[in-house]
Amino acid sequence: MLTDKELEELVQDLHSPDISLRVAALKDLWRYPTRDVRVLPYLEALLNDNTLCVVMLPYQYGEICWLAANALAVERKALNIQEPIRLMGVVRPLDTQEFAAACVAAGVDTKGGLPGVLNTLAILRNMGKLPLYDLELKFNAFALAPTSSP
Repeated sequence: MLTDKELEELVQDLHSPDISLRVAALKDLWRYPTRDVRVLPYLEALLNDNTLCVVMLPYQYGEICWLAANALAVERKALNIQEPIRLMGVVRPLDTQEFAAACVAAGVDTKGGLPGVLNTLAILRNMGKLPLYDLELKFNAFALAPTSSP
């Protein structure tokens, strides 16, 4: 259980305009759930955040909502809440080779550095050239792994 001060700091990070703070907070919650029910509404709100980011290393690119869904699933499991999480049409995380292949297939050039990659991902998403899938995370799964729907 978080102290009020810890919760306040976490909420600030989850709402930060700095994407790296949101990503870091979600990754931490995914690894180390707080077991604090007060965190749930803040994670649920991020299920609508389709900001592109690095979701894991080695470099895998995806959306904040994907990270939020995984963090929420772990929090719910820690609190013994059995409600599944479903997100429709989420960008499937891509590694650097998949990203490069998507750029070539779409005829899109990319600029260097992380800002260039994220900008190019946004262009590809707007063109409908990123792979989307339906994410479902269930409480009773052995591992909280996404399942795809065609």
